[in-house]
Amino acid sequence: MHVAAGSPCIESGDPAYAPPAYGLLDLDGQPRIMGCVVDIGADEVLGAARNSGDMNSSGSTDLADVPVFVAVALNGGTPGQICIADMNNDGVVNGNDIQEFTDAVIAP
Repeated sequence: MHVAAGSPCIESGDPAYAPPAYGLLDLDGQPRIMGCVVDIGADEVLGAARNSGDMNSSGSTDLADVPVFVAVALNGGTPGQICIADMNNDGVVNGNDIQEFTDAVIAP
């Protein structure tokens, strides 16, 4: 069974999870961690890259990502959201990430 788009299982596994040597792949033979945090279940969904700002995992950082980025910066978020929104890789999402996020949104 595959994880459905928008499922709360996506990026909701244990943020400290490190796959053992025998569990490096999901049921489709893809890497067990494809975003920031392992998904719950046997299937991994392609997620946004660490520190990318691509909050909706669309493959690009654009205006559609702004509301979620702002919400995470103001109110916090899941470990997966924080990993994606933490543009300067300092472990928190705050004002220090805004310029890099803005640059990613307006980049050609």
